[in-house]
Amino acid sequence: MLRCLQTINGYNQLPEDSKNMKLYVLLILVIAAGSCIGAPVPKYAPATAAGQHLITRAEMYLSKGRYLEALSFCNDVLLNKGIWPEQDIVAAETMVRTIHRSYVNDNDTGCAAYPSLPTDIRVLIEETRDPLVIRAPTQMIVATDAGTPVLLVPEQSDLIIRSDNGSLDVNTQRAPHRLTITSASGTDLFVNGRRYCGVLQVHADNQTILLINKVPLEQYLEGVLPFEIFPSWPEQALQAQAIASRTYALYHMIKRNADPFDVYATTSSQMYGGCTNTSSRIKTAVAATRGMVLTYDSRIILALFHANSGGMTADVQHLWGFQTPSLAAVPDPFSEHHIGDQWETTITACDIRNRLQAVGLQLHEDFTVVPVQRDMTGRVAVVKILQQQSFFLTGNSFRLLIGASQIKSTRFSVTKKKTSFVFSGRGYGHGAGMSQWGAYEMARRGYDAKQILRFYYPTATLSVVESGRCKNEEAASPP
Repeated sequence: MLRCLQTINGYNQLPEDSKNMKLYVLLILVIAAGSCIGAPVPKYAPATAAGQHLITRAEMYLSKGRYLEALSFCNDVLLNKGIWPEQDIVAAETMVRTIHRSYVNDNDTGCAAYPSLPTDIRVLIEETRDPLVIRAPTQMIVATDAGTPVLLVPEQSDLIIRSDNGSLDVNTQRAPHRLTITSASGTDLFVNGRRYCGVLQVHADNQTILLINKVPLEQYLEGVLPFEIFPSWPEQALQAQAIASRTYALYHMIKRNADPFDVYATTSSQMYGGCTNTSSRIKTAVAATRGMVLTYDSRIILALFHANSGGMTADVQHLWGFQTPSLAAVPDPFSEHHIGDQWETTITACDIRNRLQAVGLQLHEDFTVVPVQRDMTGRVAVVKILQQQSFFLTGNSFRLLIGASQIKSTRFSVTKKKTSFVFSGRGYGHGAGMSQWGAYEMARRGYDAKQILRFYYPTATLSVVESGRCKNEEAASPP
């Protein structure tokens, strides 16, 4: 702590006399506390712009293909009908219809979509304004989208890419705004020390660079599973995760076929670590389930999953406001007594205020957090920020805005203690679909992958995508 204090704002030494010491420490505390101490909190903060701030944020997430986050912010605005301006309500309603039509609606995920479906998935691995450094042990070939070579990079040399007003600079050489990068070996492209197979695609977006890994779907899954679950888990749990992850990926490959990329390499989609030294157990699970996906009425489902349900999975109707039979709530005793089942955390009022004000939601000095509506699973559906100018948020948005690693699920209770709030809850993650710890416990007790999936995705059928056609497999009976 002292080393941190010594280097803040360029100070290399603490003041020598005690008077200056006291003033210096007070200054540091003000800086650290931010708006809670450094600036007065308005007694009557304006609320009229709050809806517009959330609409803008929802539009940003929608443009990036983060549909569920966008939907959450739109639902926040709709909760405040009669409180916030009508134009914000109309904008939110319009965006919700757009998301339902383009993302939630599964009319385009049926078998008819398979023949035109690419075999490679496009994963966004970097979105940055900083220069990108790419290296390979063999020669790299930089080419345009049409395949015209732009630059040959010798083995063991750095390829440095910068974005400049919608164009790319490649090792100081001007290049088009879209490029592909391959290695002579066909593998072994390194970005930030991480190895990737397949092809790297680079897109310039004003000053931002999008770096996308285009890789065969089955190889992609080998880079997903080790970062989503433990390779040491029972084989049937690994297979269940492989099928759920493949289904999730294919759903987005169909939905985002016209966009620059299909999925993120983070928890915004599912974790992906590149072309890692995958264990034989992971490779076996992916190979054993090759082509297997979950469908409902011959359509690929949105196969969401999470870490721990806390004893009851969530219904997406209460999380995001849309319905799908395969993501209904189910009692889940298998997740109990595992990591994330129960938790407690203390968050200061200052921290909550800063986090909500960062997205344009004004909080007074004296406010409280009140869950005012719960769904049938006990999860908080609506939170009221109680103050002079109160407003409402969905429980899901409140959790994400405050920090999903702190408020681990929406199945929580909250108690105010002086200048802090104590949150106690059950489960880890949004709660919809398969609980990963529950799948582990089911496999440990002898259930196979088909039974695990049928338990967590009621009404779903296991199908096989092969040669542009899908064939239903016999679904296992639920446990």
